[in-house]
Amino acid sequence: DHRDLHSFPTRRSSDLFNVRFADCEASRRKIYGDMVELHGRRWRHSGKHGVFADKTFRNFHDAVSSSLLDSGRLFLVGIYEDDKPLAIVYAIIDRTLCRFYQGGVDLDHRSSLSPGIVLHFLMLDILAGSGVTAYDLMLSSGAGYKSDIGQPFEQLYEFVVKRPITEGALKRLTK
Repeated sequence: DHRDLHSFPTRRSSDLFNVRFADCEASRRKIYGDMVELHGRRWRHSGKHGVFADKTFRNFHDAVSSSLLDSGRLFLVGIYEDDKPLAIVYAIIDRTLCRFYQGGVDLDHRSSLSPGIVLHFLMLDILAGSGVTAYDLMLSSGAGYKSDIGQPFEQLYEFVVKRPITEGALKRLTK
């Protein structure tokens, strides 16, 4: 149980940002909603729909994040300027591993420091004192900030076999 991650105050202030954690259902709903909005705004800015534009996907993760909060495995944290969200990360704790899942950042915020990068490094600082020993950025195939701060990484594969398969066929699939 990593509830000690939430022993930080719900609002942790610095000279630059307020940091808010989802430590109860009300704060989870607020921060999750802000994350969905920031995520969608970022994708709309590039002329696409983000995954949260799909109501089924959005509702599914709303329910999952609530369940993860109840089990102490949700790490939903945001950086705010007053009440304006600047960057939010939705991550899942799995024993000693924290997996970044989704996030959002205010692309209009102008600062010498990227709130998204600051948030990732703040999370590393918080996680270091909580028993979590690894932070998985879930690297994507494209170049970007994740590849700049996320080396080295391990490629993960997942597939489901729906019918009996021979060892030879399995080897051909994995080549």
